[in-house]
Amino acid sequence: FVWRVADFLAELARQQPELHAGLTRIAAAWGGPEQDEVLGAVWPTLPKISVDYAVMEGAAAMRVRPACSSGCWRANSARKSATRQTNMLAFHRCRPEAR
Repeated sequence: FVWRVADFLAELARQQPELHAGLTRIAAAWGGPEQDEVLGAVWPTLPKISVDYAVMEGAAAMRVRPACSSGCWRANSARKSATRQTNMLAFHRCRPEAR
């Protein structure tokens, strides 16, 4: 998954408010003297759910791009620019290397 942090957090808050609140508490304490205490208290109480079900399946603004069947990541370097209005990056077609 690729997303802007602000967009992901907004979706998390909308769809999983309890999880968002807990992660926000952890983030606020991170790097401070209460980091370990807050992490130890909050983390075990968070809902155990994958990002697929928690956020992505119900995302209000999401685009899906087909995966490269050869599994190559070089398509990432050939991406076109994303617009500020969407969370989508357009990729050139990925072609398997000739063997």
